[in-house]
Amino acid sequence: MSNGFDHIMVADLPEFDAAQHLTTDKAIAVFLADAEETDDAEFITHAREVVERARIINNHSG
Repeated sequence: MSNGFDHIMVADLPEFDAAQHLTTDKAIAVFLADAEETDDAEFITHAREVVERARIINNHSG
């Protein structure tokens, strides 16, 4: 039985960019808080970079 997803390749999926979805102060705050809860310095740094990119592409000064 086929589910219709048998031949989807990862390379065929659209690239997801969280920065495009961080359009409000609240979204940014929640995103950063979730990252900081991990206590993973590398992940937190990446999250901060995503937020900076979000502020640029969304014209959001924060």
